[in-house]
Amino acid sequence: PTIFDSMTTAGVTWKNYSGGPPLTALLWPHLAIEAPFHFGSITDFENHCAAGTLPTFSFIEPHYGSSGNSMHPPYPVSPGDLLIAQIYNAVRGNKAQWEQTLLLVTFDEHGGTADHAPPPATAVAPDDHTQDGFDFARFGVRVPMLMISPYIPAGTVYRPDASTCDHTSILGTLEFLFGLAPLTNRDKA
Repeated sequence: PTIFDSMTTAGVTWKNYSGGPPLTALLWPHLAIEAPFHFGSITDFENHCAAGTLPTFSFIEPHYGSSGNSMHPPYPVSPGDLLIAQIYNAVRGNKAQWEQTLLLVTFDEHGGTADHAPPPATAVAPDDHTQDGFDFARFGVRVPMLMISPYIPAGTVYRPDASTCDHTSILGTLEFLFGLAPLTNRDKA
């Protein structure tokens, strides 16, 4: 199951807004087949922001590829910067909705830049699966994440000391907020 399946089962409203063909629907076609209303365009997102009708959870996908705005190498990052500004301005445009919003901007990769710190080998393996002797008990390279909200004081920089955040930290947060069961041991941790 995906986090989207978990939210659907729990009655948490969600929608995937995409600037192009949604990769989420390609990776998990059952989501688009079972609930096509969970998918919309960036224009739909802007309209829902203006009307104050965003679902509880919105997932924004850029348009991938050479003509897109995903910031994915080897393409320029400036179209992605414009997408982030477009999303931010749409959310900020409705004061009531903005005051209830946490905007997370994260990446799936580190952008090809070298990192001076090797990934820690202290991750909780998601399950008992191994592949070619790799047990998935290692974090990947560090990636940036922006957390934007009126709840976060200006200038805040968070660097976890006691624990390491990874992409499953977002899953863990959603599971905590909405009372969802963990998908794997890693997001449970």
